[in-house]
Order: sequence, then structure tokens, then C-alpha cells
Amino acid sequence: MRTLIMSCNTGAGHNSCAKAIQEVYQERGELCDIVDALQFISPHASRFISNWHTRIYRYAPKLFKAGYLRGLISTFACD
Repeated sequence: MRTLIMSCNTGAGHNSCAKAIQEVYQERGELCDIVDALQFISPHASRFISNWHTRIYRYAPKLFKAGYLRGLISTFACD
């Protein structure tokens, strides 16, 4: 079996989890690739989104938290 994990370069957490999952697949002798999902838009868009994501959570944590909470509310409102 071959598995594709789509991650994004918005902080190290997504990629760290993806790499941990990939290691399990590889230990079992299975193929597993990780790609940056934002690259499907364009390399420029991936860099832009990743850079601004990092800046916002480092330098404007209250804004980041507000956006995060809004996303949670939207997610649970759809259930």
C-alpha cells in the first residue's frame, strides 16, 4: 500500500505528526509520502501563508486565538 499524507508548513506541529505517522508506515515496509498541501495552490502561496501564520501566532497571539476559536465554533456548528 502507498499512503500520501498532506500536511502544511504552518508551524512544526503538522509536519512533526506527519513524520511520526510516516515512520510507522516505513517500519511496516510500506510507502508513505508527505507533501505540503499548500504547494497545490502555488509555492509562493505556501510560503506566504506559512510566513504569515507564524508571524500572527508569535506576535499577535490574541488574534491567533480568536481565529482558532472561531474555527472551532464553526466546526461544531456544522455537526
